[in-house]
Amino acid sequence: MYGAIIGDIVGSQFEGRPAPSKGFEFFTPRCRFTDDTLMTLAIADAIMQSWQFVSQLPSMETTENASPLDHPAFHEILAQYTISCMQKLGRAYPDRGFGGSFIQWIFSDEPKPYNSFGNGAAMRVSPVAYIARSETEVLALAKTVTEVTHNHPEGIKGAQATALAIWYGLEDYLQSELRHSKLMDFYPDFQDVYFIDIDDSFPRDTSCQRTVPYALLAFLDSDDFEGTIRNAISLGGDTDTLAAITGSIAEAYFPVPPESILSANNYLDQTIIDIITRWHDFLKTFPNRANFDYSWIPAHIMSPMQAHNLQHFHLELRFYYPSKTEKQTYIAETLTLNDDENELSFTFNKPALGEIQHNYRVNKGLDSLFKTASGLLKSEGWVDTPINSDDYFRRFFKLTAKTKDGKTIHRQGILNRAHVPEWSWRTFASSISKFISNFGITSIFWEDAFLSAKKPGELMVCNVRFNNYGKNYQYLCDDESISPGDYVLVPVGFTQVEKVALVESIRFYKAGSYAPYPLDRTKKILRKLNDSELIQYDLPDD
Repeated sequence: MYGAIIGDIVGSQFEGRPAPSKGFEFFTPRCRFTDDTLMTLAIADAIMQSWQFVSQLPSMETTENASPLDHPAFHEILAQYTISCMQKLGRAYPDRGFGGSFIQWIFSDEPKPYNSFGNGAAMRVSPVAYIARSETEVLALAKTVTEVTHNHPEGIKGAQATALAIWYGLEDYLQSELRHSKLMDFYPDFQDVYFIDIDDSFPRDTSCQRTVPYALLAFLDSDDFEGTIRNAISLGGDTDTLAAITGSIAEAYFPVPPESILSANNYLDQTIIDIITRWHDFLKTFPNRANFDYSWIPAHIMSPMQAHNLQHFHLELRFYYPSKTEKQTYIAETLTLNDDENELSFTFNKPALGEIQHNYRVNKGLDSLFKTASGLLKSEGWVDTPINSDDYFRRFFKLTAKTKDGKTIHRQGILNRAHVPEWSWRTFASSISKFISNFGITSIFWEDAFLSAKKPGELMVCNVRFNNYGKNYQYLCDDESISPGDYVLVPVGFTQVEKVALVESIRFYKAGSYAPYPLDRTKKILRKLNDSELIQYDLPDD
């Protein structure tokens, strides 16, 4: 589960952008979960609900040790739950990058398959591999959850290839064995292709047949989970979906780094975490899937959001150093959470520089910080030690917390993983960083906003694209409210056919000045599309 989610979140920051080098930063403020995460969770939820429903049928009570998978109606029931679960999550999060045809399906009162072979078939299928008992079964399950939308043979094939690759890993196949397995029968043209061979001569788009083989190659030519994700994203294009598929495969073969799981959780809300938690509990009933137990994650991270009991949390860090001239021989930093004032504050104090303060007073948003702070205080692994001002260049801390029922908690010692609960601290630190990144420091110097205005006598030119892998086209624009990321309606070709395009960037040129294209022959954008219109069109990220 986390393999697909991490791939989706990390890949989201590069979707439709130039392919990054492999040294990119994994988790940034630009990351988010997309439709890939949501639909993977929907399939997992559909499996759990189908399993429970079939298990309670009277016919199952009379069959000793029977699996719901053996019930003749299981696949029909799974198909119905797949539809309802995908529609439920899709309608709850309609702004997460769904393609035009699929978003219409989500909101349809009579959802029917629409002969799609898009890579959405493969990105969501991974949960079926965890319940399958044989090759035949995993292929059948993949077909069932796919053909409710993607009933084109290539769509079904992409989902089956992905699910089978995962199932092989769960059954302890070696990564090196996959090139000579039944898996490569799905895409025989790639039998002797290696990741390093991929260049611009290999056509790539958002179809299964031009996504799944590259996901397989990104996995086959990697040495660990993170390397797999980096391989996939380095190809560019539909990076969130490509990395979600690749990550779902890699999780079955490589350990997923705990820090990546904890970082990913910071982008997820409680609804999503609840489904993940139920899925992991469900897998515990499968003995051969015990190695996918994520119970090491601190309980307060995965548990439903509860009202915290903290009123005040104050952490002071001291860093001592020798000095013959300064009276204060330490640098002091503090972090304070104040529930009464809804405030998060930081201070940095050094005699030669003075004191720097940052205050965040907000109407909401601190509950999640108090929750991770409370979890940190409750975790095991604290080793309190005296603070020694003669022990230079070591980070000492004092922590004082007060609860709403009047209790006071004290901790002190050295701020490192040997003295402070490691994963709870990292979760707390990550939640603070995410909170701050949501606010930013200031928008005063936001260059994009500063450069977005048109001067008198200038022409506004938008670079737009029609699909993830297509080149950019230039259109003149009179509407200054249009900005990068907007969908617009533009005329195309001699017949002026109206098509939807995504605005990638905007430039301004003086009339009659040099431009890299003839402005006098450049067509104009017709208008910007509003949110209610988007479901009527096949969007560039379909």
